[in-house]
Amino acid sequence: MDPDAHTNDSGSLWRQTLDAQREEATGFGGVLLLFAIGRVLAPFVTGATLLKLLPIFLNPQIWNALASPESPAYHPLWMPAILFETVGTVLLLVTSMVMLPLFFMRKKILPPVVIAYLVLVVVYLWIDFVLVGFIPAARAHRGVGTAVQLAFYSMVSAAWIVYFLVADRVKNTFTR
Repeated sequence: MDPDAHTNDSGSLWRQTLDAQREEATGFGGVLLLFAIGRVLAPFVTGATLLKLLPIFLNPQIWNALASPESPAYHPLWMPAILFETVGTVLLLVTSMVMLPLFFMRKKILPPVVIAYLVLVVVYLWIDFVLVGFIPAARAHRGVGTAVQLAFYSMVSAAWIVYFLVADRVKNTFTR
């Protein structure tokens, strides 16, 4: 018996099994299910963040304390930082809401939208982190945990980006 014949048969069988598994990897199962849960929760989490920013605009005392140069709490970067956070949060909320129907309708455009979204979120968070870091009062209330959380989120986003670029389940699910 030829020793290579056995190897070729098992190699061929292995490839057939792998091809069959790739074809079966469709729908909202596996790791993609975790992403689905995150997509459903994202508008609520982002909306809650936006609600935390509203008192700054709705309460004249807070606004004046941060915007008035005569105030001891004033810093020239407060307003740009608050506006950047507010506009960024609104854009994240709108984008997360736009992604929901694309996700559940299995639209082919979703993977590049997700990748762009994740890149922009990480860039937005890092810019916000640096910008707020220039405000002494804000920097004093920020611990090391903030930088660690930001680094962790960046790594998780990178993992999702790779997943959306190479996963067979993504390629087989988002086809419409």
